[in-house]
Amino acid sequence: MLTIFDLIENKTETWIKEQREDNQSALGNIIKYIEKQGKLREPQLKSIETYLWLKFVGQNKELSDIIRSGLLFNSNKVAEYQYNQVSKHLAELKEMINTL
Repeated sequence: MLTIFDLIENKTETWIKEQREDNQSALGNIIKYIEKQGKLREPQLKSIETYLWLKFVGQNKELSDIIRSGLLFNSNKVAEYQYNQVSKHLAELKEMINTL
């Protein structure tokens, strides 16, 4: 099960990757510069990236507002979960039918 921290981390990584790839992105260029300098440890860089995601994508809202707005929602995970639940129920139904 994913925690809120995991969800934010996943969204941050995806967003930062997009920013790095966009040559016109000021944030992407800042992140590339910071990495190029090599003066920060990995946790420090991750903290800055998370801060930037919360500031710009989360629009500096409270965490509860970000969650309510659906920014952490991952449709792929939901679809996977629903598929697993349906598969589980079908297996249970087959088992019940076989025991009859």
